[in-house]
Amino acid sequence: TGDDTLRVACSGGELLTLDGTDGHVIRRTQLEPGLRDVVVDGSRTLVSLFRTADVLVLDGNDQITKRLHPKMPGFEHASLAWRMRAVAGGGVVLAHQYAQKTSQDVPVSSGGYGGVGCSPPIVISAVTEIRNGEVISTTQVGGMPVPTDVANNPLLRENLLVSSGALNEAESATDFVADFVQRSYVTGVFSSQAAELFAEPAPNEAPDFQAPSPDDTEFADGGVPTDPDLKRLGPSFGSPCGGGHGIDSAEDGRQALAVAVLPDGTIVTQSRDPWTIRFVDVNFQQVLAEVTLPGESRKDSGHDLFHEDAGLGIACASCHGEGGDDGVAWRFTELGPRRTQDLRGGLSGTEPLHWGGDLRDLPDLLDEVMFTRMGGPKVPRKWANALGHWIDSMPKGPAVTGLNPSEVAHGKALFESGKLGCMSCHNGEHLTNNATIAVGTGEALQVPRLTGLGLRAPYMHDGCASTLDERFTNGACGGGEAHGHVSALTDSERHDLVAYLKSL
Repeated sequence: TGDDTLRVACSGGELLTLDGTDGHVIRRTQLEPGLRDVVVDGSRTLVSLFRTADVLVLDGNDQITKRLHPKMPGFEHASLAWRMRAVAGGGVVLAHQYAQKTSQDVPVSSGGYGGVGCSPPIVISAVTEIRNGEVISTTQVGGMPVPTDVANNPLLRENLLVSSGALNEAESATDFVADFVQRSYVTGVFSSQAAELFAEPAPNEAPDFQAPSPDDTEFADGGVPTDPDLKRLGPSFGSPCGGGHGIDSAEDGRQALAVAVLPDGTIVTQSRDPWTIRFVDVNFQQVLAEVTLPGESRKDSGHDLFHEDAGLGIACASCHGEGGDDGVAWRFTELGPRRTQDLRGGLSGTEPLHWGGDLRDLPDLLDEVMFTRMGGPKVPRKWANALGHWIDSMPKGPAVTGLNPSEVAHGKALFESGKLGCMSCHNGEHLTNNATIAVGTGEALQVPRLTGLGLRAPYMHDGCASTLDERFTNGACGGGEAHGHVSALTDSERHDLVAYLKSL
């Protein structure tokens, strides 16, 4: 920060100021759940929120003076702000996503989630620049799902975006740029200022891909594939229509994670498994050096499958960022409104899946969603097992911090009492009995888990409650007495019940 202190944003909602010498906490400020990155920008502090892509502007006393929200014509919901970085000379650059307008029906037919050519998928990556506490610009980026990092290059006045969802087997930055014109699928890093070099849209079809037979692969204990050929299901492809083009590749299928710019303009990228640092010259003409980092491999094909573009510019992580959810309530043809579900804490033991409970298990879900709606390849059962193993390894979502312990304890007692009837459905490890039940919302739906609930707004299957309190006070939303005997709660009791739910 310039004064020998550190600022730390915590997902539970706390902003900490730490002493830079010994790390002790100087100040705690409770903001709101879902904090992501923090940047000190002159006299202001900017804090991003992951699920909403909002940026809070704080004064010198950590008081919120403004809330910034990226906007782009044709898209309604900015979401999943994967990374916010400082810009030399002031301001920040934000890598995030947009979801299409929820007033538009999303087809559940073949390829319904994807984009072809310059037509975007239901989720698209974007870069937003903020200067002097105001949004200056937002650039749509085609063919770059899961934008995990961003950096600004002041020498060329451009932004560099990393896509962890785009994997490719090009040999070098030079080969890749030459190949890009012919193959038109993007990987690794994108430059926001060179779109004029590639004026033609991408082809309407990805290169052919043949998935190996399920019998071609051996698995390690726990169901994790070990065959290196499982590093990718299909080619990521996209279009420069969004304003950028690929400049570097995740060589041999390595997943790009991070990007930085050195003072002389050298581009530094990091990829995983094998962990590699690559230095590329400022004009993207050659790889200057490549360093392979030591350490045990963390290769997991379930992780790769979850984050990789299925083939139409969208990955599982595009909606389920870091295994959670994007807070978007979609409107699907034939199904109606459905908000994205949180996957953290695992899926095993919570079947059947999806809000309607119409999918028996994870292989069925992958057939319906990845193969049909996302336009990906048919996923062999062993690969599905690997993905399930990886999802089950994720811890449950974090709880909200700064809650009053006595209020939480009273709310817990109310929740567990027979008076309200909450535990007739919300019980067990994940606080769900996995049943499909009608609770006054117009249709029978799966009982959702309640773990990590405080960071999962909006609530209910259609997102009709913007807050947990509104779930109980909005008569048109919560289901009434068919969804727990909560109408007789006093304001104080309801407050304490909500505090307990936030603590889960």
